[in-house]
Amino acid sequence: MASENYVVGNVYFAITFLDEDERLIPVVETVIYLGTGAIPSEEPEHHFQDAESHAAGVRFEDASSAQPHFFLTFPQGRQGPVYELSKAIDVLKECQERRQSSSKGGGGF
Repeated sequence: MASENYVVGNVYFAITFLDEDERLIPVVETVIYLGTGAIPSEEPEHHFQDAESHAAGVRFEDASSAQPHFFLTFPQGRQGPVYELSKAIDVLKECQERRQSSSKGGGGF
């Protein structure tokens, strides 16, 4: 998904990999798009928040270490690891194919 197509308030899925080179061990987080400029920064960035803390009412300006939360940012104009559901499923299917053809079929370290 092109980063300019994110919609504020919509749900997306951040997919990263514990093993960045082989991309066999995915980590999936449900996130909410906050928009650009939601978190102060020097460069224009896209800002996302984990869905659980967002649903609990945690916002950047009042987030504290006592409240579990995370914010994900990446520069505008760059494709980050954040997808709509259908594309996230495609990314995970590609991972599954890599795992099946890998010598680490179980995806272990």
